[in-house]
Amino acid sequence: MARGISSTQMVINLAKAGMFGFFGSAGMNLQRLEKEISTIGAALDSQGLTWGANLIHDPGNPSMEDATVDLYLKHSVRRVSAAAFMKLSSAIVHYACKGLHRDDNGRIYRSNYVFGKISHPEVARHFMSPTPAEILNDLVSKGKISAEEARLGAMVSVASDIIVESDSGGHTDNRPLGALFASIVLLRNELQKQFGYDPVNNVRLGAAGGMGTPDALAAAFSLGAAFVLLGTVHQACIESGLSTGAKEMLASAAMDDVMMTPSADMFEMGPGCRY
Repeated sequence: MARGISSTQMVINLAKAGMFGFFGSAGMNLQRLEKEISTIGAALDSQGLTWGANLIHDPGNPSMEDATVDLYLKHSVRRVSAAAFMKLSSAIVHYACKGLHRDDNGRIYRSNYVFGKISHPEVARHFMSPTPAEILNDLVSKGKISAEEARLGAMVSVASDIIVESDSGGHTDNRPLGALFASIVLLRNELQKQFGYDPVNNVRLGAAGGMGTPDALAAAFSLGAAFVLLGTVHQACIESGLSTGAKEMLASAAMDDVMMTPSADMFEMGPGCRY
């Protein structure tokens, strides 16, 4: 859903229909991105409607991640889908920790919510654990977060939510949803017990990948998913930023017309990075 395929209008219409969409910002220059998120914010924020934007990991250009986070913080984008990460970056930690605060009863609350989109348990572990001290200390030394935000960041998970992405049309390890989701549930429970998170900060788990029919959604909820994320099936929507020709191809494609190919943006990183 990159390059605006998950479009401004799609995000606005989803929010007005009682759902929650992420703007497909990956691969977009900062000038256009600022214009698009400003448009969404102007349409939805005054109504208190929920929306978010994508933050894709860019190991070859970390400054782009940093600049995107700065833009999201500037425009009060409160939710991001963190995609294609293999480990934590300072940018995603900056976003997650900025605005952490305690209420009058001492409970920790977030200002920004990270939805870590994962298909591998070890990546999920990074997102469901507190941030390592060296990353927090570096952000404090650069003036990006306060000492108090760093202290609280060491007490909560980086992600508020995990999107468990099974075999799908995105960056994936090609795992079946049943086995993958069950393993992430066990890991989530283990880490919550290990770190003693306050229940208000328990990590929610959602499911993605292959959610093309109502029956598939029901199956995900029966596994215990708190929410589901749809991607490819939305590319054929009227609001989608996909071209008309590509929409027609997608609508006519059968399951045996699809195969996995190397990820264009991570091809040189090894055979495990597929798309």
